[in-house]
Amino acid sequence: MALPSSGDITLAMVNVELGRSASAPLSLNDPDVREMAGRPSGQISLSDLRGKSWEKVVNLTSSSDDRLDKLFTSDVWASDRPKRVIIPSGVEIGSTSRNYAISTGLTSGGQAGSFGGQLTLENHGIISGRGGAANSGAGGDAIYSNVPGRNGQKLRIENYGTIRSGGGGGGVGGKGGAGGGGSHTYTVRDPATGDYYDKTTGNRWHVFQGSHGDDYFFTYWYWDDESIFSDTEWTSSIIKGAYTYHRGTLRSGNDVSGYWYYGIYRTSSASANTNGGAGGNGGAGGRGQGYGQSRHSGSGGAAGAAGGTNAGKGGTGGTGGTGGTWGANGAKGNTGATGANGNRTNGYGGAAGANGGAAGKAITNMSYVTLVNHGTIQGAY
Repeated sequence: MALPSSGDITLAMVNVELGRSASAPLSLNDPDVREMAGRPSGQISLSDLRGKSWEKVVNLTSSSDDRLDKLFTSDVWASDRPKRVIIPSGVEIGSTSRNYAISTGLTSGGQAGSFGGQLTLENHGIISGRGGAANSGAGGDAIYSNVPGRNGQKLRIENYGTIRSGGGGGGVGGKGGAGGGGSHTYTVRDPATGDYYDKTTGNRWHVFQGSHGDDYFFTYWYWDDESIFSDTEWTSSIIKGAYTYHRGTLRSGNDVSGYWYYGIYRTSSASANTNGGAGGNGGAGGRGQGYGQSRHSGSGGAAGAAGGTNAGKGGTGGTGGTGGTWGANGAKGNTGATGANGNRTNGYGGAAGANGGAAGKAITNMSYVTLVNHGTIQGAY
């Protein structure tokens, strides 16, 4: 509390303002009295102390100052002198790289290295945590109250502006489901091209057809020295068991002799299974809202791959989740689409998307804080 701006001022009042006993000896030349009066040298009187306060007040206007202890000398920080940090209206304090916009002091110093006396943070501006990175990044805290005062005293926060934590990043979309399996039939040809023809020893491989005039026709079919068919009618193909045998290329014979020799080949049916296409990858989640950045929507997922013959195409990956607004978690990524059915099995369901990142806190460790709020707070505390 400041000394009176009018009326009488006594040395006892000055002692109390300095945090001393009212009856303690005091001289106007005391260095603390001169500092409070703003008279480092020369003549000084009690009137120079009107409206003055022993509280050390500094303005915080730059985000490069990430700790309150940096704003004071080590002696003032450790002393019982009241300290006040003011963030003026129109100033925004934040960071895109730190996990917090501003902290009390150096964590490694612990409570022993923390502040003495009363420390007050008076905010008329904006304190903003960083936004969470895409793909479930956590949002940053606004005020990181990491240590109490060295005697257990609390940081006093008087908020007349806005304190807001960063939103979490959106989650990655789920992978699309694999397409269903397919199957198909195909023809196996033996040989793969051309035909067999060999009657050098025995009958081996060939088709023999002939006639005796216009009244009598005959045909003999041989496969690997085995007689597989004979008839009194000519035909270009026969079926025996699982195979269809075909008359091949004419190799010898003519109308004069009435005999004709042909090659031979056969075909059969076979079936094969095919795999469904792989599901597409999920889209990236959007970044969360934070200091110097707006929140982003998630990206669409990739298309699934085509399957084999009669197999289903893979499902499209899920769209990534949208980043969170100030103080809000990022949205979960969307589930990937189900793969298309094949003619053998159905497509598989897509994977669930990843959860969004957690929002930061507007103020951490409230057991170290006394909060007087007349403004706006976005985020947990």
